[in-house]
Amino acid sequence: MTRITDLENRAVLITGASTGIGAALARAFAAQRCRLALHFNSHEEEARALAGELARDGDEPALIRADLSQRGAARGVVDEAAGVLGGLDVLINNAGGLGERRPIGDVDDSLFDFVYDLNVRAVLAATQAAIPHFEKRGGGNIINVGSIAGIDGGGAGASVYSTAKAAVHNLTRHTARDLAKKKLSARLAAKELGRSTGAVKYKAMVEGIRFRYIDQPAGVQKKLARKAKRAKKK
Repeated sequence: MTRITDLENRAVLITGASTGIGAALARAFAAQRCRLALHFNSHEEEARALAGELARDGDEPALIRADLSQRGAARGVVDEAAGVLGGLDVLINNAGGLGERRPIGDVDDSLFDFVYDLNVRAVLAATQAAIPHFEKRGGGNIINVGSIAGIDGGGAGASVYSTAKAAVHNLTRHTARDLAKKKLSARLAAKELGRSTGAVKYKAMVEGIRFRYIDQPAGVQKKLARKAKRAKKK
């Protein structure tokens, strides 16, 4: 991977970093010699293995465990990350999930609240918590990981998840506008269903919707590293 010297020693928090795209991003930013805080929830074994893999000069990335579907957890993760890293330069809101697939008639308050708390409220709370830490550093970057489901509605039974991701897309737009005045930046990286999630092809779920594989996580990590670099220059 090409070295991006602007990222060296930057303090980076990645939520949902234990597996899949989050773990790939951790490897990408570690390769740029960033200082990392990796959030995880249920995949403790994978998170600890990743931290060991990314250890440098005897120092491992900080691991922070939290259930981001619980209100208040996201702010705590950001503040803890800033504390252990001595500040914060980049926040990557990657954690999310659809909970379970249900037809629209079977969606209840419990599922709706879980999906929106995890995918939307946590992103907003983490963003709000990161701003004062960025201001102390004189700048900062937020990257929100969205989904193609937020654009085309996703597969069958994903009504709540897809609308939550659409909310993330528009939340990112408004965050970027508001933070531009503070010389901070926010960007969106939308992912499609693909091999990185172990999902079946779209066409197996929804007839007639064209499917394209997302890049493997190795491809996603390069794109997001470039986004962070461009944001840093602004």
